[in-house]
Amino acid sequence: MMDSDYFDELEAMVDGTIDGSEFIGDQMEENSPHNIVRIYTQNLNGWTWNKDGGRWPYVCETMEAIQADIACFSELNTDTNRYDVRTQMEHICRHQFDQNHLVLASAKNKTATHYKPGGTAIVAINAITSRIQSHTRDRMGRWALISFTMSTTKKLRVISAYQVCSNARSGSNTAAAHQHAQITAEQIQDQCIQRKTPREVFIQDLQNFIKQVQTEGEEVILVGDFNKDITSPQSGMQKLATTCALVDLFSIRLGTPTLPPTYQRGAKCLDFILISPNLLHMIHAAGYDPFGYRLPSDHRGMYIDLLANDLFDQDLPLLNPVTKRDFHTSSPGGFLSWF
Repeated sequence: MMDSDYFDELEAMVDGTIDGSEFIGDQMEENSPHNIVRIYTQNLNGWTWNKDGGRWPYVCETMEAIQADIACFSELNTDTNRYDVRTQMEHICRHQFDQNHLVLASAKNKTATHYKPGGTAIVAINAITSRIQSHTRDRMGRWALISFTMSTTKKLRVISAYQVCSNARSGSNTAAAHQHAQITAEQIQDQCIQRKTPREVFIQDLQNFIKQVQTEGEEVILVGDFNKDITSPQSGMQKLATTCALVDLFSIRLGTPTLPPTYQRGAKCLDFILISPNLLHMIHAAGYDPFGYRLPSDHRGMYIDLLANDLFDQDLPLLNPVTKRDFHTSSPGGFLSWF
């Protein structure tokens, strides 16, 4: 959602409800089983930024506690383009994890304060960082992603995405307003007379990007808050899934694409996961947490566990913490000891 006070009545209308305190799907095994790659994702609805990083240290602690390998977040509501914000978040990650690779995406426009609605992030944690091929961040902060090497010939793109609401509240400091301003400027520069909404451009851009990486043989896992359930034709996500040949993971595992409700003040499934069909047999477990179970937010967290041997053809290597590695550029003796 746009902020903690915003309520989209249309988004909330649906038949059938589920208790928000329930686990839906598989309940996560807190101690990650051996040879599992765990992806956790949630709309954070901001984290009250301050000089100490707001709730970001707690987010990182929680991800380490559940042994997440990849963590994806949307609606950071913080200007991660600012040097002080970015460096503080990176510092917190280095303090919390032995290894990490953090990718942050935010709109280009500048704001008077650290608050900037929207934004996405993805962080690879510990052993899986050895499989990183590349990373990408969207120019408007709509998604951030990391590409991993699955084998000598295959790659996997994990995309953390956020689509703005369809009937966003009025005002200039909203994610939809920021995107609309940037889209309009780009259309004027390109001498394009057609004016598209941020949601239309989101679907178009993301769909084109996914199709491009698929032509290169890459598998895709797309997670996020899409602010429309996939059954709604107006959302565009159904079209994207069909065009890119992605499947709704929880629709398959739960037997319905409309449940559970993932927004605390609504009753629709706005947060979901689309994946390449080739990955389905690699799923060990997947589920939604109750509201507020791990991280404070008005959206459910969700996770998937994949079989590492199937995903990468071998176990992930155990990497020593950077501080415990023998080789240091400032230590000639350490270098010579290799020979």
